[in-house]
Amino acid sequence: MTNMKFSYQSTDIVIASTLFYHGFIPTAVRDENYRRAIFHFGSEVTLSDLLARYWKGEVSVEPRRYSSCIRELKAMVQACIQTGQRDTESSHINRKCSRINHVRLKI
Repeated sequence: MTNMKFSYQSTDIVIASTLFYHGFIPTAVRDENYRRAIFHFGSEVTLSDLLARYWKGEVSVEPRRYSSCIRELKAMVQACIQTGQRDTESSHINRKCSRINHVRLKI
């Protein structure tokens, strides 16, 4: 990834899954050391609002769908590892997420 700027990044899969649950698709996933991934999210005003609500304990999720989001993000990281790529940028993520969102609508 060259010269990409990210407004928010996290190694915490709980926060990343919460953002993903609420419709924020990672712009990139970077595999740090096969034990930790960094999830990058783009800049949006509603993203910072959601993060503020998250830290205040005001965000709620439906448990089964949230669990599905965690599995989906882990699958992104696993795909990154299996293909030998240290970074997965938005084009790959968007293709994967378009399939995920199609499945997610059925949940």
